[in-house]
This record gives sequence, structure tokens and C-alpha cells, in this order.
Amino acid sequence: MLVLSKSFFNTLGIMLIGVCWWTGSLASSHAGLVAYESFDSYPDNNPLSGGSGGIGWSTAWGSVGGTAPTVVGGVAKLAFTDGLIESHISRSLGTTYGADGTTTWVRFNGRYVNNPNFINPPLLPFGGLRLMNGGSESLQIGKLSGDTTWSIGTGSSTTVAVNIDSDIWVRINHLAGNDEVKIWVNPTDISSESNLNGATAVLSNLDISFNGIRLAGHHGGMNFSSHTWSFDNLRVGTSFGAMTAVPEPSSLLFVGMILAGMGAVRRRAI
Repeated sequence: MLVLSKSFFNTLGIMLIGVCWWTGSLASSHAGLVAYESFDSYPDNNPLSGGSGGIGWSTAWGSVGGTAPTVVGGVAKLAFTDGLIESHISRSLGTTYGADGTTTWVRFNGRYVNNPNFINPPLLPFGGLRLMNGGSESLQIGKLSGDTTWSIGTGSSTTVAVNIDSDIWVRINHLAGNDEVKIWVNPTDISSESNLNGATAVLSNLDISFNGIRLAGHHGGMNFSSHTWSFDNLRVGTSFGAMTAVPEPSSLLFVGMILAGMGAVRRRAI
């Protein structure tokens, strides 16, 4: 009969405590994170369409129309000229968000760049990140036609130019009737929800529900110009904390190593 030593139980106990603590920390730090996409897992200078990196998505990225978006240096790029009109790509979340009494958050890094020979940014081209409900747009976050600053919806604009590389935060309080949407651009204090500050705009004339994300850009006018939208570090969640949650592969690897170690100890004891 095998007699298990005291050291075995001590080792097993330490491993169990480590698993519980670490997985608990992961669950806490990622609470409310619905989907995340860093664009880091794709080959450089290759089309984004068909890419299935990140977590929380129910489909791969699928091109919708226009020029094919690519990934350059871990950043999604939508490049097009006036003659080629547009570039679109979408991805499904698999679940519809927007029930009254709930809150959803979206955060991403974004920038629009125009040919410097023309007004930068010009008035006519438009696009950005869109919240989609099936094939219908529920909310656009980006550049409105005729505007040059980060905006939401159909006419609520911040004071930050859309051609500045920006950290965009959007919170949607889903209410009975129309929802309350707020955008922060490059907030300087993200330690808590109450400390969010910076250029802010509020929208309250839309009832929003969505189950997918679309990255989009349109030319908006024939001025022989070129246009590029850049997107990175896209998060969708149901809590403020989820907007800073990034599931690191090293963290998941650590948990796997603990579990593997427990298995090895068990095999030696049997």
C-alpha cells in the first residue's frame, strides 16, 4: 500500500491555493469582458478577413465591401481612395446586447488619416467603428460626414480631432426608450469610472442594441485624396473594469503549468 508523505500534501495544497488565487484574480480582473481583439496574432501586411484572433467572438472577421482591410504592425488598417469608395469589415459577438437596465462599454484605439495635400481631416469622408444589429447600424463611433472631430451617433461631437491617435471609451446606459451614450477621448485618469475625464459628448436620441462590430470608412467626395482608418485594442464589455482587462497568454500559461504540476505530482504518488 502506498503511503503519501506529508510533503506531497503540502505541495498539493500550495498548488491548489495557487490555482484558486490565480484563477480568482483572472475572473475578477476580466469580469464583464465580452470580447477582445488586439490584432497582434495576424501575419503582417496580410488581409484581416478570415482572422479569428482575440476572445469572445462567434465568427471570424468578414469583409463586407470595398478594399480589403489589412493588419500592419498589429494594427487593423482600412485604406482606400476616393475612386475605390470604401472599406468595411465585420465580426459577430453571437449575443445581442442592449436590454433596458443594462450597461455596455466599448473601448478602442483609433485614428483617421487623410492625404496631407488636402485639409486634414477633410469634411466629407466619414467612418469609424460601428455597433451593428445584424446588418443594421445601431451606433457609429468616429467621424461624421461634415465633421472633423470624434463623434457618436448622428451629431454629438467632442473637441478632439479625429486625425489624432486616440483612446476611445464609450458607455451606453440602456434605458426604457432612448439610451444615454457618452464618449471619452484620451481620458487622463482611468483608475475608476468616476475619474474618467477629457473631451466628452453625450447622446440621448437612440435606442441601441447590437450583436456585432463593423470597422468602416467611406470617401465622401471626389477630391483625389487617400484615406486610412486605424483600429487597435478593441474591447467590448458590460463593466468599467472590463475596459482595462487584457487576457494575457502568460497568465493562462501560468495556470496551465500549475495544473500540469498537480498532475505530475499525482502520477508520482500513484
